Amino acid sequence: MNSIVSLFPATFPHETAGLVVFGVIFVLVGIGVGFLLGRNRLVNVVMSVYVALAFTNASADVLPKDFPLSGAWLFLVLLVLLTLVDRSLFEVHVPPSPQDVFWRVVVTGIMVTGMVTSVAVSMFPKKTIAAFPITVPVRYFGTPLAEILWLVIPLVVLLLLNKRSK
Repeated sequence: MNSIVSLFPATFPHETAGLVVFGVIFVLVGIGVGFLLGRNRLVNVVMSVYVALAFTNASADVLPKDFPLSGAWLFLVLLVLLTLVDRSLFEVHVPPSPQDVFWRVVVTGIMVTGMVTSVAVSMFPKKTIAAFPITVPVRYFGTPLAEILWLVIPLVVLLLLNKRSK
């Protein structure tokens, strides 16, 4: 990370350079996820995040306390399993709209990436997250307000996208 930040001018604040680099990487990963999974699979991932998060939170008392990442691992395993299950599991279909396909996939991919990042940041121990070279993950994904927003905004975006296509 420091080598990437060194590409910026010396007068450029280190924190801002880290934020710019993180933002660019986040958007590129979101776009990649969007095109890799496709429109309907992205909606399946959104629903899978809610189900996996609910199951992980409900089983928090049963998970081993001596392994602090057990909740995060349970969430990630459930998310992968639910996503790999047949896409008719949740039967949410985003109607095709040829002129909007590109930006729908981009926006939904970024929303899914933010949602999964927020849940992952909230489940990892704060000491592990604090070891990151920049504080962006905690500030924009780990605060209680950010967690709520990253769980609500994808649903609102999907609602708006479906309304617009009708």
